[in-house]
Amino acid sequence: MWDAFGGHLVPCEEPATALTRELEEELGIKVSGPRFLGIYEDIDPTSKDLFRHYLFFVTRWAGEPRIANEEHSEIRWFAPEQVDSLDVAPSIKAAIHQVLPTKP
Repeated sequence: MWDAFGGHLVPCEEPATALTRELEEELGIKVSGPRFLGIYEDIDPTSKDLFRHYLFFVTRWAGEPRIANEEHSEIRWFAPEQVDSLDVAPSIKAAIHQVLPTKP
C-alpha cells in the first residue's frame, strides 16, 4: 500500500513545522511554501486509537528526494491520472483530487 510521507507532532509543534521536520528526516529535503489542505481523523483498526491527520500539498523543495531512514521501502512518482488505481487510503485520494485540476 502507498502512503504519504509524514509523522507525529512533538509537543507544542505546529503542523507545518512538523511537516518540514518529517520530510527532512524521511526524504532529506527542505520544503518551502507547503499548502494546507485540511484535517481528517480516522481510527486505527487494530489499536482503536483515534488519529488526526493534517494534510499539506508540497510542490517546492530543495534537495533530491531519497529514502533517508528505515521507515519506507520505496519512493515513486505517479501521474495524476493514476491516482484512482493506486492502493492508497481514500482520504489521501480525496486530498489529491482536491488539489489537482480535473480534465474538461
